[in-house]
Amino acid sequence: MEGINLEGAKLNGANLKKTYLKSAVNFNKSRILDEPTYTASNLKNADLTSADFTEAILNYTEFIGADLTDTNFTKARLSKAKFSAGTDFATYKTILTQTGMNVCDLTSAHLNDLDLTKVQWNNVILQNANLTNTIFTEAILREVNFSGATLAGANFTKAYLEGNLDSIKQLVELGADIKALNNEEQTCLHLAAYLK
Repeated sequence: MEGINLEGAKLNGANLKKTYLKSAVNFNKSRILDEPTYTASNLKNADLTSADFTEAILNYTEFIGADLTDTNFTKARLSKAKFSAGTDFATYKTILTQTGMNVCDLTSAHLNDLDLTKVQWNNVILQNANLTNTIFTEAILREVNFSGATLAGANFTKAYLEGNLDSIKQLVELGADIKALNNEEQTCLHLAAYLK
């Protein structure tokens, strides 16, 4: 389906498992149809309460101002998706486990106390984000910007961190567990020494 405008839609409890969002769909005050296929979608100000996007492909989708309360993004792919600055995923209790994000800006987002186990994030901006007690177990984090983020109690057990030496130093300075091991049984200090 293409050309659908559902901005401000109420998708409470919508089941969008394995959905592929394709080509310039704009969700504007409409109801979601069964098994839609979209990309470059506009979900601005949509009520996505309890919507299930499990394994959905949501590339270029805009979630600016959307209500993400209890929204499930497990294993969803969100390349270049847009969220409001300061989106409070924690209060929304948004499920982001095993998501794949590429080139996404989560500046000032609240991801504290969330389980981000096995996420695969590339070039994600987490600048000034609240990541207190966030679980990144077995996460793959490539070129993720943690500048100014709060990481007290964040768990990076068996996480794979790839980036420059400054990023890894920054994680340590911000409170990342330097004793946590990645899948190769290395700590972030092993990686920092390797990258130097």
